[in-house]
Amino acid sequence: MSINTQKYTFPKKERLCSKPIINRLFADGLFFKSRPFHIIWTKTALPYKDVPAQLVISVPKRRFKLAVDRNKIKRRIREVYRKNKHHLFSDIREENIQIAFILIYTGNKIPSYEIIEKKLPEILQELSNAILIKN
Repeated sequence: MSINTQKYTFPKKERLCSKPIINRLFADGLFFKSRPFHIIWTKTALPYKDVPAQLVISVPKRRFKLAVDRNKIKRRIREVYRKNKHHLFSDIREENIQIAFILIYTGNKIPSYEIIEKKLPEILQELSNAILIKN
């Protein structure tokens, strides 16, 4: 009998807060679009050596004026990411690299949890493939 010791958490260490890294992402990060998301990523040394990736989730104020709506979308994205990040992490750890990325929601309406749950794992797989190709 095997016990799953996988933790489905999203701790502070995995949240990208470093202004220099965020600025570097926007200046010379690689990107791709997969509706309704826009992903910007780069390989970089992160402040924590045991974290393979750090993430920023962004929902533009231009599209969603109410903070309640932006927070609802970010909460749904965080939840799905938390449940599906282990696939991305295993690929990154195999290559022994660290990445930082920004996930920007570009849709025009508030997505249901089911839509995000369907789309985000595909995006994380695309990101994983892009990282493996560039490595």
